[in-house]
Amino acid sequence: MYNHASLYGGAIYNDGSVNGVSSPILNQVTFSYNSAGDAAGAMANDGALGTSSPASRMVDFDHNSASSGYGGPSSTAHIKGT
Repeated sequence: MYNHASLYGGAIYNDGSVNGVSSPILNQVTFSYNSAGDAAGAMANDGALGTSSPASRMVDFDHNSASSGYGGPSSTAHIKGT
């Protein structure tokens, strides 16, 4: 299944803005073929006036895209650490 967001974070949007906290732990996850109408094709982190600090281990980003070019097009990354 493919996901699309009209603005940011086609698969996941970590919204810790305005005194909020969004710090998910991602372990052995693959984000593939997601898209966003503006930026961050797969994952967007918003910590404006708050906290957005995801921890990731063994996460793959493959063929995600964004119309603005930030987080795409066809970005590929492999995160193995924490």
